[in-house]
Amino acid sequence: GARDRGARVESFTELKISLASHPNTRLFLKISAVSLRDTSFIPWLRISFQAAGLTSKHLAFQIEEKDVSLAVASTRNLSAQLRSLDIPLGLTHYGLSSSPGRIFADLQLDFAKPDQSLVLRAGTSTEGVEQLSACITAAKAAGVSVIVPFVEDAAIIPLLWKLGVDHIQGYYIQSPGATMDYDFSGQE
Repeated sequence: GARDRGARVESFTELKISLASHPNTRLFLKISAVSLRDTSFIPWLRISFQAAGLTSKHLAFQIEEKDVSLAVASTRNLSAQLRSLDIPLGLTHYGLSSSPGRIFADLQLDFAKPDQSLVLRAGTSTEGVEQLSACITAAKAAGVSVIVPFVEDAAIIPLLWKLGVDHIQGYYIQSPGATMDYDFSGQE
């Protein structure tokens, strides 16, 4: 809607400022259920990001799995239009459906971010590891990159790499060192 568009214009302006000092920045923007169904969204988007002096390499869009499941045809159309602009589209809160790989049969997506609850469960139970592993395997089999967000505990990082994730986003910060010898014990 109009509020989404106003927020996007503001974020494009902030991104343009950030690119002056960090030229490899990419902005990930959420597509709401309202924008998903708005047929004028993509034409407006193209004009807006070009007017802001941005290129497709500066943007990525993401949409929640529940919104996609309620509007597969709209998401398929959006995905095709974003692909024609060379802008990636990904799935957030992924893995909460009963069949995690089914969504990739219906849509062409670039990345998937498993739901935070799956990551937390994987850190505490074997069943959680199996569920997260099934989600990651399904995404990778479909050629979809896996980004695990909201990682707060360093102890889970080795498990995530073992399961084959492509990228980790999170809040765990360790002081930089002279070597790549990281302590994943979670102890200070």
